[in-house]
Amino acid sequence: VVGVIINIDAEKRATQALQNKAEQDALTKLLNKNASRQQVEHHLINRPPDHPAALLLLDLDNFKKVNDHYGHMFGDTVLTHTASVIRKYFRSEDVIARIGGDEFMFVLEEYEDEVNLRNYLRSIRVNIAALFQDKLGENGLSCSIGVARSDIDGGEFKDLFKIADKALYIAKQK
Repeated sequence: VVGVIINIDAEKRATQALQNKAEQDALTKLLNKNASRQQVEHHLINRPPDHPAALLLLDLDNFKKVNDHYGHMFGDTVLTHTASVIRKYFRSEDVIARIGGDEFMFVLEEYEDEVNLRNYLRSIRVNIAALFQDKLGENGLSCSIGVARSDIDGGEFKDLFKIADKALYIAKQK
């Protein structure tokens, strides 16, 4: 009997690194738009019917002013810190993504009720507003959040995204 043992650990690590690079936003290390959509669709299809999910879109308000006034490197730092704040509010099974520029998407797999959801989102907004407050002063950060709920708005990604996007637009106007 002849046997050959090959250590494929390096190959597996390289494959995983390539997959991470393809699925992650390079700056924030959150999921990118394509990878997040796939995960959201998977979660929506496989969740129990009695467990509603909420799709949330968050956009930093007036972020262009931050980039214009303080430079893009500082803007990148703001995005990185925003991602860190956001990460603290979500569980490992929740989908957390940067889907472009200063826009983020999350999916809460479960939430108790609308009041708790609103309090949860208010807390996220307060903590993002606290970022760089000493440097930004009166022009500090703020964000708008649009929400769609699977128990009210439907169970398909495209429907939830469309409704959350519309809600985000309304929130930004307020």
